[in-house]
Formats: sequence, C-alpha cells, structure tokens
Amino acid sequence: MKTRNSGKISNHFTGLGTINEENVAQRARELAQIDGRSEHNDADSSAAKKELLGLSASSAAEKTIAAVTRWDEEPGTCGRQAPVEAPSDEQTVAEALVRKGVEEAAHDQMLEGSKAAGPES
Repeated sequence: MKTRNSGKISNHFTGLGTINEENVAQRARELAQIDGRSEHNDADSSAAKKELLGLSASSAAEKTIAAVTRWDEEPGTCGRQAPVEAPSDEQTVAEALVRKGVEEAAHDQMLEGSKAAGPES
C-alpha cells in the first residue's frame, strides 16, 4: 500500500496550495521570530521546509537511507519482515487534521507571543 506524504495544507488557517520558496522563507522568518532572532538562518529554512512538506526526522526516505547496506556485505544474510501498517480510516484522518490544526494554532500563539514581548535588549 502506497502511503502519501501529508504536508501542510494551510498556513495561518488559509489554504497553502503548492509549497514554494516564498512560503518556506516566510515560515523560516516566523520560526526565527519565535526564537527571538530578527534574521532567519539555514536551520530555520531547513526546519520550515520540512514542516511545510510534512517531513520528519523519521520520514520513510531517511529510514530507507539508514537501512542501506554495504555492497561488500556477507552473502547469505537474511532480511527482516517489513512493519505492518494498519490502513487509514476516516477516524484517523480526522484525528490527523485536528492535530495539525492544534499545531498550527500553537505556532500562531507562539508567533503572537513573540510579537507582544518585543525585541529583547
């Protein structure tokens, strides 16, 4: 069964559409502001891109790369059974949407809180 990568579908409760560099740069600026910095850096940009695309440290691609073996591996090694994933149903989809909404609301609250606190001297 092919799993779909579920990235962000809204930003500040408006639809995102296709993720582009402008979206990533705006999110990186917000992450820097939350951290109390006036300028965003490469780490903010990377985190923003991963967040908007729905990637995480344990994404399937990274797991696959970590599982790659050397070419000079001993012959005769046995494999392992792939993990069994339950099919998604309407309940789990709804739960994921609610979780994403709560995460977006928390991000907005942190952003507004950093604006209210003002720059620290």
